[in-house]
Amino acid sequence: MVTQTEKSIEGYRYYGRSNLANVNAYSAALKQVGSEYGYTPWLYGAIGLPFLFRTVENVNTEPVLHELPHERIIGLLNNLGVRVEGMSEVASGERLAELRDEAWDTLRAKVDGGVPCFGRGFYFSHGETSVVQGYDAAEETYIISCWHDIKSVSRHTLGERDGLVDLHWMGPGGRAEDVRRTVRDALALAVEFAEGRLTSADTYVGAAAYAQWVGQLRKGAVDGWFFAYAAHEWDTVKTHGYKFLVEAKERLGEEAPAALDRGIREFGAVHDRIHRVYELFPWSQPRGLIADTERRLEAARLLEEAAPHDLAAIEAFRSVVAELSESADGSGGMSA
Repeated sequence: MVTQTEKSIEGYRYYGRSNLANVNAYSAALKQVGSEYGYTPWLYGAIGLPFLFRTVENVNTEPVLHELPHERIIGLLNNLGVRVEGMSEVASGERLAELRDEAWDTLRAKVDGGVPCFGRGFYFSHGETSVVQGYDAAEETYIISCWHDIKSVSRHTLGERDGLVDLHWMGPGGRAEDVRRTVRDALALAVEFAEGRLTSADTYVGAAAYAQWVGQLRKGAVDGWFFAYAAHEWDTVKTHGYKFLVEAKERLGEEAPAALDRGIREFGAVHDRIHRVYELFPWSQPRGLIADTERRLEAARLLEEAAPHDLAAIEAFRSVVAELSESADGSGGMSA
């Protein structure tokens, strides 16, 4: 029952339609402001997610915890005709207390104005994104929704696990959409990420990430449940990424750079291998090291085949970015 001290934005909540929490949260906000981009290949591609292949030393962990440039990703939402702003900082001590107060005051004002909010760290650690749909003034709690349905979270515990205070809000009135800018910015993020410029030394990206998975599979050190979890995410984003590239060519028409055809071909080869990996290990698999040697080695072979195609796709994206930048307006779409 909703008490008199609770206030939420009507109709705004998290739905687990995607297997990526951030896409679910972004899509909920987009729907709330009247955008049709929620859950579409254009959303996935425009924020660069399909092109950011990464893992860590211990591959038997949830892929959501693998490092991503969240602020850059959220900034790219601004290329979809909306306006996204926010705060995101890791702090401790007095600064953390200040950020908690700022987030609480901001959230209440946004909810009172019907502005959809979302953020990381409200219910899960760093990597998980929740819809922040309301608050309870008397209890001093956020009302959020996430994979675990609707939860109440004390405003005083925000950031207690890792010091992260992360809250963003979305409204209409963003700059006019420009397909050239959207494609350029998304693929520029892909290139920077593959070069290792946006992650710490603890995260394997691009070719190194493929090599890490291949090596661990061949050693027999991969847990089937975690591998299926990762393969599910890969298949989702690669499928949407390929569709985004094809749609980008259609939208750009005669302005499409020649290198985009090469990018579509090479990324299509990546998608093909990844999809075959997912067919070998569909979600979900039993926990424990993979006992089926034949399937495990076939998955390693497919990932090894995908790696050079991924590298070639990134090189094609580099050329696409360069050509689209020549006549771009110079605005980035990268700020939150």
